[in-house]
Amino acid sequence: TDVEKYFNENRKDFTHPTEVRLSHILTTSEADADNLIKKLKSGTSFEELARKSSLDPVTAEKAGDLGKFKHTEILPEFLETVNALSVGSYSSKAVKTPYGYHILKKTGEKLLPAMSKEEAVQEIRKLLLKDKFDKWIDEQKAKLNVKIDYSALK
Repeated sequence: TDVEKYFNENRKDFTHPTEVRLSHILTTSEADADNLIKKLKSGTSFEELARKSSLDPVTAEKAGDLGKFKHTEILPEFLETVNALSVGSYSSKAVKTPYGYHILKKTGEKLLPAMSKEEAVQEIRKLLLKDKFDKWIDEQKAKLNVKIDYSALK
């Protein structure tokens, strides 16, 4: 089944689950993100830049804090970068998502208790259902030619 396959391919996420705490700075372009990364490298604090420059109003006022995530809850686009970061470090390159370009910082990481196979199966079912639903939404948006104006949401 799909659930068994997912469990076998991602066993570590359930037998040695971790939780990470992430912060981000959201920009509209790679050039903007590169300029902010230069400021970070020259000593400007991530939190200060997030407050001043991030286009995500909710997290900007919290110095960029996105909160805590289990590995299975992290945006797929973020996974590779998050896995490469050590606690306290930020990405040296922006990560592109449909929302814009993100500079990520890993602010915490801890090991969680292992899940039983039954708990894992429940979580995997939810993940697969969400994935199917997200794909369906994307198909509907494409069919109906829906465009989201993120700037209008501010």
